[in-house]
Amino acid sequence: MKKIHLDISFVLNEESVKNTLSLAYPFLSNGLRLKHEAKLIEALEGIELADNESINNLTEYCLKLVKSKTVQYGPKQAKLLERTQDFILNLFNDWCRFKNINRKLNLIKLKEKLSDRLCTLEELQHLFHADTAVEEA
Repeated sequence: MKKIHLDISFVLNEESVKNTLSLAYPFLSNGLRLKHEAKLIEALEGIELADNESINNLTEYCLKLVKSKTVQYGPKQAKLLERTQDFILNLFNDWCRFKNINRKLNLIKLKEKLSDRLCTLEELQHLFHADTAVEEA
């Protein structure tokens, strides 16, 4: 059998990475918001509100959450959030592999951002810039 030498080259389109992140970001932010609100309601339900002082100390936002109690964060929402985070992590791994960038150091930063409910789309996109990533030696 004869061996054939094959060279493969590629061009990574940075705009498609940005577009993919912008499509996934609403799912991520909504999932993190629901998770946070569900934890907040759970904690507030544990507080006894028989005391007028306790009620006065709660913020308006917390009172609305306690009154509405419509936040539904169940296994379905948790799974969707986990899948979205995994999708972004896989995208980042592939991006780093193609750019020859050290994934280990940058993956830690990305995992922190993905679990932070205050993370913005711009911060996520900033992690996908080769200038900010540490290149492999």
